[in-house]
Amino acid sequence: MGRGLLGATAVLFAAGSTPLLLFVSTTNTLYLKNAHDLGNDLGVLRQFWGAAVWTFAFGLIIVLLARYFRSKLLAFLFWAYGLLGPFFIAYAFLHVRYRQTMDSFLVCAAFVAGWLLAAAVLTMKGKVGVGHRVFARVFLCFVVVEGAIIATHRGTREPVAVQASSQVHEKGQTRLPNIYHIVLDMFQTDLFEFARTRGAEEHLAGFTYYPENTAAYQWTVMSIPSVFLGDYCPSLKFPDGQYEWDAFNSPKSFVHGLVESGYETYGLTLSTFPAERFQHAIAADAAYCAEKSFTRSNSALFRSLWAFTYLPGAIGRRCAYADDIAALATGKPILPASGVATSHAALLRFLQEEADLPEHNRYTFLHVLMPHFPFVITKDGLLAPQLENGAFTETSLEEQVLGTTCLMIQIIQKLKELGRFEDALILIHADHGYRYYLDLETGKPKALRGFSQVEEARAYSRALLLLKLPGRDAREPLLVSRAEASLIDIAPTILDAVGVRSEHEYAGFSLVDPANVRADRERRFIMHDLSVPYAGLSPDIWTIRNGEYSKTGPEGIGSIVRYERAQTEK
Repeated sequence: MGRGLLGATAVLFAAGSTPLLLFVSTTNTLYLKNAHDLGNDLGVLRQFWGAAVWTFAFGLIIVLLARYFRSKLLAFLFWAYGLLGPFFIAYAFLHVRYRQTMDSFLVCAAFVAGWLLAAAVLTMKGKVGVGHRVFARVFLCFVVVEGAIIATHRGTREPVAVQASSQVHEKGQTRLPNIYHIVLDMFQTDLFEFARTRGAEEHLAGFTYYPENTAAYQWTVMSIPSVFLGDYCPSLKFPDGQYEWDAFNSPKSFVHGLVESGYETYGLTLSTFPAERFQHAIAADAAYCAEKSFTRSNSALFRSLWAFTYLPGAIGRRCAYADDIAALATGKPILPASGVATSHAALLRFLQEEADLPEHNRYTFLHVLMPHFPFVITKDGLLAPQLENGAFTETSLEEQVLGTTCLMIQIIQKLKELGRFEDALILIHADHGYRYYLDLETGKPKALRGFSQVEEARAYSRALLLLKLPGRDAREPLLVSRAEASLIDIAPTILDAVGVRSEHEYAGFSLVDPANVRADRERRFIMHDLSVPYAGLSPDIWTIRNGEYSKTGPEGIGSIVRYERAQTEK
């Protein structure tokens, strides 16, 4: 092949491969940037990877036609295009699943160098026939390796038998109080203060309210595992799933101690944490429908987000869904309304099923996607009506907060009706806060504008915590404790309240006696900035002491855990 022909081929090859490169890299980057808001749902990428596969198939058809018409230049062009395409798909696939590993310079360099070397050698040789044979082998190997990776990945994620106990059949010998563990997503303490009316306090009689409580992280995917493990993530890097897996399946999890003592576990979770983490699923059919609906909504949302971000203005607006355009144009975070709607439906199903569930020896975990935006819940706890196009009527932050409080009270009332309130251990808490504050003039919650880092950390860390210990009944008024509690205190509190001993050493304190919490306690709040891709690898660590926030250096999570444990031992 002459140099001129090789140069022309290189230009055509670059022109043909650039759109594919941009297509795959933009979807990959956009997903990593918004993975949390999309519930870490890799399903949203299938539509784009499917389109890329169809593109490769089209290229292969052209290769066959080129060979039939003996056009070596065209055949060579699409052979190279097909050789490069699987590389980008493979890299994108591995990167979103094994982000920390693929971010390693050596791994990335070796991966890229291997493909570029193969492409360079075959291009300089210019042997189209050899190229076809090599490509066929490489493509088949890619399929085999990809399948092996998927199988291996699924195998490491399967729950181990930490929730299977030989004592389950003997649990009737010991009557243990039911545990109701309710997480209200993004229920910032300031939002609860807005909904904390005299009537609400009467319904919360028997509870203890901790207004000084703080979360350990500002993201659900890390905050909830910190609750189950009673500890911080051992790595400062944003975890790739192992931390969350340990929270439900490791012997370190407080759930393991409960099961070993004779508890059975029930779970109602949507999106981020699958119900399979527990022995029994609550509202299983509603949760299944919720997952399917949530995935479909996420896929549509991601298409809108990609079109609006990368396509020219007029084309992007035309391709994006009308309901998303306003939020996209203002940079406002968007989530599918179906996530909140299906969570609402599943919660109502739980209220119907509670009477048929065991009266004791049961741990129940409810993760409710409220009062998290989008706002589709009325102040009475009802779902806003749907419009003709399927979209939900938008309510407001105030209505959603009041509606969530109303639903929380409905859970409490149901337990009272069934005679399960007094003996039960009930925890109601948020996973994190958000950028809200309570306006002292209007008494209403507002979004922070032009906030500082300290204001942002304070808002994100303020998470609701309500605790009702076994034995306290509705005749005792709502107590307010100024103890400087943390969500990592929940694990030791649950085990202490029901008399379960654990071999695991937790970093937090038991709140059975709030006096256990030292007055000069220092808590830590860790923020991973995910506003841009890969920024989550360098978190900010905040120290909270006597209500004051200060940013500390990257001393590592280990020193934080040691400090907390040293305080516990004093």
